[in-house]
Amino acid sequence: MPLVLFYARHLDGQHAYIVHQDVAFKTILVNDGESYDSNTGRFTASVPGVYMFKLHYNHYTNIRANLEIVRDGRPLQSPGQYEGSYAVSVCMQAFAKVTIGDMVWMRSI
Repeated sequence: MPLVLFYARHLDGQHAYIVHQDVAFKTILVNDGESYDSNTGRFTASVPGVYMFKLHYNHYTNIRANLEIVRDGRPLQSPGQYEGSYAVSVCMQAFAKVTIGDMVWMRSI
């Protein structure tokens, strides 16, 4: 069975997003199976199966950066909404049964 695994991240400072903006992580540390596209930020399944997707980010004061994990445009996992003058650290994961061609990505909410 082929190995499909990716690990991508931002290495540079703070990022602000508009509502429903796709998030593309430009620094790729691992991309076995070549399923993650750093230009679009989308993972496209090349092998059917159950996958785990994990997202960790820090939401800084006065920066719009609430993110969710989506599959083919529908949310798989979303955080609670945090408003206020403090920083928040968010970690979430989602499991999804996917078929070849299904796409999973992160977007702002």
